[in-house]
Amino acid sequence: MWERIVDNNDIGGIRNIVESDDENAREMRNLSPLSILLSEDERLQVLDKLRNSAAA
Repeated sequence: MWERIVDNNDIGGIRNIVESDDENAREMRNLSPLSILLSEDERLQVLDKLRNSAAA
């Protein structure tokens, strides 16, 4: 699913994954492609920033 989201530049899909607390969203966050590029702390900071900007 991440591949489709990235290929389609689906920003709305990413926001849904970040903001949702359902099982699918939690699994997607755990399987995030960011996990190979960022440390866990850095990844959580990015997710927090996305949540904050989505709420604004």
